[in-house]
Amino acid sequence: MEEQVAQKSEELEQYLQRVKEMEGMYGQLEDALEDERRARQDEEAVRRLQARLLEEEAVKRAELEEFHLQQQRAIAETKAEKQELERERLIKENELQAAMKQLDQLEEDRQGALEQYQVREMWITLWLSRKLQEIADRKKVMSSSSPPITYLFGEQ
Repeated sequence: MEEQVAQKSEELEQYLQRVKEMEGMYGQLEDALEDERRARQDEEAVRRLQARLLEEEAVKRAELEEFHLQQQRAIAETKAEKQELERERLIKENELQAAMKQLDQLEEDRQGALEQYQVREMWITLWLSRKLQEIADRKKVMSSSSPPITYLFGEQ
């Protein structure tokens, strides 16, 4: 009987030991469950943050795209203006060349007997002096039969 009591006592101790182990495991499971619950909350917070960041990124991207389009329009406008100015410059350069040819011809007519080389050599000096005179006399009409010099430069 003592042997049975000892055996039952040992079985009881083993049973109590298993209960303690199970209680420990139960506590560990509760801790693991709490950790998983916190992890899910953290994941949800991260998802909300990612969604907000994606939305902000989309807004910034739209703003950048609009800014890029504005820059492209400004570049296109500037390019068009540059082309127009270049076109106007070429027109004025052509007009100036035509006027210079007319002035050269007038100078050649005035000098009549001089060789072409002397006319070209003296052209700059004469042209500058005539230009200064023309600026002073711009509003006056020349009394000769040729049209006024201002008309030759395209002013009317």
